Amino acid sequence: MGKSNPYIIAIDGASGTGKSTTARFVADRLGVCYIDTGAMYRAYTYKALSHKISIEDEESLLALLKETKISFNDKNEVLLDGVVCGAEIRSPEVTKAVSYYSAIPQVRTELIEVQRSIGNSRTSVLDGRDIGTTVFPQAQFKFFLTADYKVRAHRRYLEFQKMGVQTTLVEVEENLRQRDAVDSNREIAPLRRAEDAIVIDTTQLSIEEQVEQVCVHVGVVTSTQTLTSKPKINMKHKLIKGTQEDLEEILAAEEDLGNLIDLKGEALEIYGDSLEGVEEGKVVIGTIREVYDNSVLVDVSFKSEGEIARGEFKEDQEIVVGSEIEVFIEKLEDSQGNLMLSKQKADFVRVWEKIHEAFENEKIVSGTLTRRIKGGVVVDLFGIDAFLPGSQIDLRQIPDINDLIGQTFDLKVIKVNKARRNIVVSRRVVLEEERSRLRGDVLETLEKDQVRKGIVKNITDFGAFIDLGGVDGLLHITDMSYKRINHPSEMVDLGQEVEVIVLDFNDQKERISLGMKQLRPHPWKDIAERYPDGTKVSGKVVSITDYGAFVEIDTGVEGLIHVSEMSWTQHVKHPSKVLVVGQEIEAVVLKVEEDAERISLGIKQLEPDPWESIESELPPGASVSGEIRNLASFGAFVEIKEGVDGLIHVSDMSWTKKIQHPSELVKKGDRVDCVVLAVDREKRRISLSMKHLEEDPWDTIETAYSVDAEVECVIVRMLDRGVVVELDNGIEGFIHVAKLTTEYIKVPSDAFAVGDKVPAVVSEIDQPNRKLYLSVVDYFKNKESAELQEYLDKHKPTGSGNTLADAGLEPIEE
Repeated sequence: MGKSNPYIIAIDGASGTGKSTTARFVADRLGVCYIDTGAMYRAYTYKALSHKISIEDEESLLALLKETKISFNDKNEVLLDGVVCGAEIRSPEVTKAVSYYSAIPQVRTELIEVQRSIGNSRTSVLDGRDIGTTVFPQAQFKFFLTADYKVRAHRRYLEFQKMGVQTTLVEVEENLRQRDAVDSNREIAPLRRAEDAIVIDTTQLSIEEQVEQVCVHVGVVTSTQTLTSKPKINMKHKLIKGTQEDLEEILAAEEDLGNLIDLKGEALEIYGDSLEGVEEGKVVIGTIREVYDNSVLVDVSFKSEGEIARGEFKEDQEIVVGSEIEVFIEKLEDSQGNLMLSKQKADFVRVWEKIHEAFENEKIVSGTLTRRIKGGVVVDLFGIDAFLPGSQIDLRQIPDINDLIGQTFDLKVIKVNKARRNIVVSRRVVLEEERSRLRGDVLETLEKDQVRKGIVKNITDFGAFIDLGGVDGLLHITDMSYKRINHPSEMVDLGQEVEVIVLDFNDQKERISLGMKQLRPHPWKDIAERYPDGTKVSGKVVSITDYGAFVEIDTGVEGLIHVSEMSWTQHVKHPSKVLVVGQEIEAVVLKVEEDAERISLGIKQLEPDPWESIESELPPGASVSGEIRNLASFGAFVEIKEGVDGLIHVSDMSWTKKIQHPSELVKKGDRVDCVVLAVDREKRRISLSMKHLEEDPWDTIETAYSVDAEVECVIVRMLDRGVVVELDNGIEGFIHVAKLTTEYIKVPSDAFAVGDKVPAVVSEIDQPNRKLYLSVVDYFKNKESAELQEYLDKHKPTGSGNTLADAGLEPIEE
């Protein structure tokens, strides 16, 4: 199938089975076009989300579809309106929504036509959920990829981590289940396996293995379609067992090996003829006459003896003068008149029929691994050398092949190169057949909740694959132990025999979920009885989050110390300020929720609560002193005992001054005296006061200042309508702008400034509202004109007439 005859490779499957990556690599290996159909739907979904078009707004979605162009460039990258799409179409937001947007009939119809247009024009690999059933039901090659839910979720979770997307494994798995439900139940082109599709379970497969399986199937079908006749015995390129990749590996290795035994002409065909007579190309009986360092002299009843190199004898073979051996006559006379003999070729001819029979009938033979060579191992098979490729030694990769040298195994002859006289054997074929037999036995008796023993075959980040005897099951990391583990290797080792319980399997028993922790008592059973509230426990900090720390107090039992339960007195901003992972600590059980498998712990409860006796220690009216620990806009926090703070509100700092910010009177670190106003033990609040250390001068204001009393005051604040002044005892009063001078001024700042001393008389006392009004003009009514003139000379108007607002200042309320 070349360019003149395009074909379609359809790869369907659910999300997380590896279909997109597999399809991309298959296309790359075959050198054909890759159409990422999932990316097409993602691109449209991304555009719809970017335009904030709801899934219910079908009219807007169809209008958007008409103005959207989705295509592919030469690099098989999807283009959205001519722009290459990147990680934005793989975001969790798009992932959650794509199934819903792609389920719209018109959207699918439009994009399917684009896919068909591309696929009909050139050989293409497409992946999706309905390629083999809807888009290209006539596709020559159809594959359907499946995988365990937990494995799929773990794969997608790792993808999101690489992209820097914050999510959890639980959220990813739930999203996969929702997508599967939507994709499988939509009216148009639901997720279904085509009846003629080849199913590939990718749970235990690497991407390379997935790609290889697809390519092998495509290669096998293609070869079958191009064969015109079947050769009688094509032993050169015939492989009884194994994949196309195996055959290619063996052929490549043979190029390096050369002829293990170089046999001329039709010598094999004459095996079985009479050994009597000495003729070239015959096997005859000879007698050993002499043994030299490098050769052995053999008499075959010819006019002269022939020499055989010592290297043709096995290293451990005893060579005895007078003993008889079979030899192959290569030449009766060479250029120097010598008889040319070979023992190796005689050995090969002698066992050829056995090997040929084993090859044709797929019989098991026994062979010993003798030495390591490039690409594999040399095997002693019936006394002659055969080749065992590295890929055919075991079901999985062998760490050190040298450890197998000298061992004898059951093998099968899988290829014989008659022209080059090379024999290829396989141990993997024997193991696979045995595994298949055992698999049948296991599947017949497999039941849920069944306890079985198995061997750890492979370890991944998300779990371990257990060989139950011909069939593998997945022991997920979450089913290994009730306690927290970071990697499966903490629980199991490769090759280890483990006892597991069957948790679940699908109808075809192709995927088996196993558990190990389920064989042990559940650690949360009767937890409330074992750890009643108030119990003091010991444990190790295993995890720290923003809101608290998890402590393992028993195997598989973790309790949470919330950040609020770490200190009675300190405001802990983050648990890491108090605890570290791995730290051994003591704590107190606060609450047990057995059904929810939650335990609340506290460490502050290990010490007495300083607030328990606070009301008796600090009753209202008690005088205390402390250091100002912090300032806020509304007041100052004072530590009056270790771990206990009180608040002095700005309104409780002075009887007479209006404090805008506590920094006007105090600063952080100052030590101040104050009085307790109130204590709220439940809310852990204490109200303090500085002004209550003194009597309230407003209580005796009418005694200290009567109406018309003359006073001297200092201007402390300027207002547009007057000034605020301070009297000797700290009480503040107000003088209106019209009462400041007999001359006209628009605002006080025309003639006065903060700090100026002015005489005045009390004009009004408003004790309930704590207000005092004064007048300079009334003061000078009964004074000499010279005294008034002196005052006026000091406060002459500047004529600017600028108000506070004119000057860009905020007016200050009285």
